[in-house]
Amino acid sequence: MELPFIWETLERTLADIESGRGDFETMTMTAQAGILLLLDYTPEEIIGQVLGSSLPQRALISWIFHEGRLIPGVDRGTLEALRECWDRDHGPEKGCVQMATHTRIR
Repeated sequence: MELPFIWETLERTLADIESGRGDFETMTMTAQAGILLLLDYTPEEIIGQVLGSSLPQRALISWIFHEGRLIPGVDRGTLEALRECWDRDHGPEKGCVQMATHTRIR
């Protein structure tokens, strides 16, 4: 599968999740599948897609990193390479990958 198609599908899925359109479980599974496919590419190729996105770039790369850690079977080394590449090449300018924390809204 081609990287531009994977990326476009992932961005559309994120937009649907954010808007609340469609079935959340299906969209979550689609996003996870997209991340799995995305991680077959080099960190530089993934970051190239992030940099070309209209979405907030540091938040987007952090989301990919965080969600990738939640998917069973994802190689941690691949995720670490992605994080290290981003932080080294883009962290000083755009901000380093942030670990997501779950807080309760009251």
